[in-house]
Amino acid sequence: MVIGIDVSGNQGNIQWEEVKQANVKFAILKLGNIYDDEPNYVDSKFSRNYKECTKQNMNIGIYVYNYCNNIDSIIEGAKWVVNKMKNKKIQLPIYIDMEDSTLLQEGKEKLTNLCIEFLKIIKENGYKAGVYANLDWFKNYLDDSKFADFSIWVAQTEVNKCDYNGKYDIWQFTHEGQLNGIKGYVDIDYLMNDKLLNNIIENKIVYIVQPGDNLTYIARKYNTTWQEIYNSNKEVIGNNPDLIQIGTKLIIKGGTKDE
Repeated sequence: MVIGIDVSGNQGNIQWEEVKQANVKFAILKLGNIYDDEPNYVDSKFSRNYKECTKQNMNIGIYVYNYCNNIDSIIEGAKWVVNKMKNKKIQLPIYIDMEDSTLLQEGKEKLTNLCIEFLKIIKENGYKAGVYANLDWFKNYLDDSKFADFSIWVAQTEVNKCDYNGKYDIWQFTHEGQLNGIKGYVDIDYLMNDKLLNNIIENKIVYIVQPGDNLTYIARKYNTTWQEIYNSNKEVIGNNPDLIQIGTKLIIKGGTKDE
C-alpha cells in the first residue's frame, strides 16, 4: 500500500523535503472551509503547502471542510473551490469533508444530496471528486450507494483493519502519526485503489465534454494540443476530431488546468 498524509494549518510550516524522504508518496491538502452565512475560508498554510509539495513533485489531493447545510450554499461553495484551484495542478481528487456535528440534524437524505451537488460541480470542471467521512458517518448519516461514481476516503483510526464494507480509495488510519519534517502529530493514510494510483502515476485529468466544446478549446484550457487529446481519445471520439459528443469523458494526459 502507498502511504500519504493529509494536512492543514494545524501542522504549521512543514519541511516537505524531509517528508518526501520518509517515503510519503502523496499529500491531501486542506484548501479551506465553506459556509452558509460566512465568507469561505482559505486554510492558513494551503498556499505554502501547495507550493512546497509541487516543488517536491509530491502527488497532491485537496479536501474542503463543509459547514454548509443548504443546497444553494454548497453549490456556491463548490464553485468557490473550482475558482481557488485555477492554475493549480493536482493528481488526486478534491474531497468534501463531511464530519461536522452541526450538520447531523439535516438527516441522511439531505446530507447525501449536499455531497452530490458538490461532487457534480467538481467533476464537471474536470477534477476527480470524492467524499471524506469517518466510518460512523458513512454507516449512519450518508447513503454511500449514491457515491458509486466518486472516490471514497474513509477514516477509521487506531485499528488494524478498516471495517468499511464498501469500495474505498483511501483509508485514514491514524491521527497520531509522526514524521520527520512535521512537528507534532499528523494524519496518515493508505492509498488502497490501484486504479487511482495509476491515475496518479500517469498524471491524467478526466474532462467531461460540455455544450459548445471543441478540442481546440479544451486543449487551451489544459495547456496541451488538440492533437494530443485526440490521439489519447480516438476510441471515444471516433474518426472525426471535429465531432465530439456532449458528456464524453476525455483523458487529458499531462495537462494543467488554466482557468
